[in-house]
Amino acid sequence: MSDILDRVVATLDNPRQRGDKWEARCPAHDDHKPSLGVWLGDNGAIIICCQAGCEKESILARLGLGWGDLFPEKANGSNGNRSQIVDRYPYVDEAGVLLFEVCRLDPKSFRQRVPDKTQPSGWTWRLGDTRRVIYRLPQVLAAAAAGETVLVVEGERDVHAAEALGMTATTCPGGAGKWRPEFTEALRGADVVVVADRDAPGRSHARTVAEAVGKVTTVHCAEPLTGKDLADHLAAGHTLEELDLVEDRWRAGPPEVEADEPLVHPSLQPVDLSPVLDGSTVQPMPDLLHRDDGAALLYPGTINSVHGDSGAGKGWVVCHTIVQNALRGRRTLILDFEDTAHSLTARLTALGMSSDQIVRSVVYVRPQVELGVGAVGHLCRLVVEHHVDLVVVDSLGEAFALEGVDENKDVEVGPWFRRVARPLADAGPAVLLVDHSTKASDNPLHPSGSKRKRAAVGGASYLVEAVQPFVKGEGGRLRLTCAKDRHGNYRRGAAVADLVMTSTGDEVRLTLYAPAEQDAVEVGVELAVRAAVAAVKAEQQPLSRNALEGVMAIKCRAQLKRAGIDLAVSRGLLDEENGARGSRLYSVPTASETTP
Repeated sequence: MSDILDRVVATLDNPRQRGDKWEARCPAHDDHKPSLGVWLGDNGAIIICCQAGCEKESILARLGLGWGDLFPEKANGSNGNRSQIVDRYPYVDEAGVLLFEVCRLDPKSFRQRVPDKTQPSGWTWRLGDTRRVIYRLPQVLAAAAAGETVLVVEGERDVHAAEALGMTATTCPGGAGKWRPEFTEALRGADVVVVADRDAPGRSHARTVAEAVGKVTTVHCAEPLTGKDLADHLAAGHTLEELDLVEDRWRAGPPEVEADEPLVHPSLQPVDLSPVLDGSTVQPMPDLLHRDDGAALLYPGTINSVHGDSGAGKGWVVCHTIVQNALRGRRTLILDFEDTAHSLTARLTALGMSSDQIVRSVVYVRPQVELGVGAVGHLCRLVVEHHVDLVVVDSLGEAFALEGVDENKDVEVGPWFRRVARPLADAGPAVLLVDHSTKASDNPLHPSGSKRKRAAVGGASYLVEAVQPFVKGEGGRLRLTCAKDRHGNYRRGAAVADLVMTSTGDEVRLTLYAPAEQDAVEVGVELAVRAAVAAVKAEQQPLSRNALEGVMAIKCRAQLKRAGIDLAVSRGLLDEENGARGSRLYSVPTASETTP
């Protein structure tokens, strides 16, 4: 194997060699079977191909590679654009045993790897189910036991800067937005100072950490006087004592704008691209609505949605998310446009939440007025003041109806999202829209109405269907199918989770399971059936198999399209007859209006 191929293969998840080709699970979608192929081309460059159709840019981003990593080194011996490890940050357990490393690369980016003797490189570049811990865990535990000060910062570079002054410091793997509840306990007893990076994600992250740590010990929040982070502050000649204590200002909320001060919308201010280019910010990962295997479905700081038919169980999905949020010490803001507080609290109580838990973790609002700029600003202040991690809009159709917005008109839907949903997401929480599905058979994964709804989703969108409708006292099962994932963690059309209800009397238990591989295949075939029937109806004439596969409005492998066509024929949804030169022709039965 060549050096260049060896380097790329070392980044794959459990690669297997088949002849001159390597196969592995594709990191750009929820891959249950190895669908990614990697091999050496005739020109010496690496070829990568996902059978599910994932974009190469997404695959490379997930592997931590750039296009330059796929080509041979330059003749003069330079490494071209190939990434090089320039620093390694070991994360160890209480006994100092290495769990994983965070690697800083040049060009600047960050990747995580786990020791793996089965790999040629000795590492697997993926954490999987590896235990996550905070940086410098043994030192933090010792300082906490002694009641000493511990700084919580946003990156390993800041930890090292603090250690150079004799301080104990720590951070969490992954940077802003990646603090976990289990990290908090290690700080019990310490005098904690959370040092925020001077940007919106940094401040949001610091608030989250301070709220969690404040439940077990004393905590203060500070910012550097200059630069972006603690390292910049110290490099400028400032001391730790000169950090700007900011918790009082944060509690007071954003400053009011003076009446005579010219108002410039934040979106018109230049955006600092340095954190994106230097790897300080990472691609968003879902962090809410967790399955039983630990994987999450909703993205913080973005617009997400669930949609389905009336009675499909969308409300139970919302309630399950609220309960999970509460158990993680997080709060949810409910914008209830169509129901009552009695209905919501009854479901949460049935799911085992006490009255105190509901009051502490739910901020409930029933809007009766148009959500203008002032109203949205008020809601954003509620998000900040109550440290909200999830905003639920239930339902989007009723929210539109309150303001006379026609959901079918782009010119009305687009401005609503810019005025209401996007500012709420920009404030930090995940925004979850509850919506209805379209009735169009050719787009079964789409919500109803304007395409601007789909375009506005910056996180993920899921179709909710009742496999076995929920019945109190009996139970049931819902299926969540990925309609869109902006960041490529789940493949469109794939079953991503099953929400299972078990019920005894008034007590209800919900568990979100990762679907079996066969379940995902079944969902794909059902979508292919619908696409095949819709395509034949649209053409209004018999189609050969090749022609039908070419016009089916679904992105999937040809094998899945063929399976959908065959299943549609077996169900009587399509007629099959002999055509010219041995071909097979497919048409809609004339005596039936049956739909899949």
